[in-house]
Amino acid sequence: MRASKYKKISQQQLHDMFDYDTETGYLTRKVKGNTQRVGSRAGTLYYAKGNLTGRVIGIDKERYAAHVLIWLYVYGIVPECQIDHIDQNPDNNSLRNLRLAPNNQMDQCQNKRPSRKNKLGVIGVRYDAERRRYYATITAYKKHYFLGGYATLEEAAAARKKAEVVLHPFSTKTPPTA
Repeated sequence: MRASKYKKISQQQLHDMFDYDTETGYLTRKVKGNTQRVGSRAGTLYYAKGNLTGRVIGIDKERYAAHVLIWLYVYGIVPECQIDHIDQNPDNNSLRNLRLAPNNQMDQCQNKRPSRKNKLGVIGVRYDAERRRYYATITAYKKHYFLGGYATLEEAAAARKKAEVVLHPFSTKTPPTA
């Protein structure tokens, strides 16, 4: 998996190549890169299907995700599970914004914004115009749960939020306290 790619790089190599600011989340170069100068912020923004997916950094003709390099820089390991950005900003690599999330939690994509197609602005809630009801649903551990039909959007959103607390414990949007 991903960890094998990162075995080529050690924590010491990263310390020799970069400085890391835990507050800003910036890796700055100590040595000149192909097109980047010493002291400049390392990496470039990476977009997939028009959406920002994070910052990538080139080292020895290989591209690496900045947040994974930062985890290796600080803790000396590449985790087997995924690293989640708490505020959902893939370019915010400050240490307080990064956390480990078990792969099954990340597969559920619970820490995300509503899609552009979602006209209500609440994940897991849909409106049935024929019945004039809001329906709340949630998926966890590959199982779909129907949470009920509600007269108002607020009631349906509250039911969804209550289910998230139980079924998606890693979905909190607040940074952990140090």
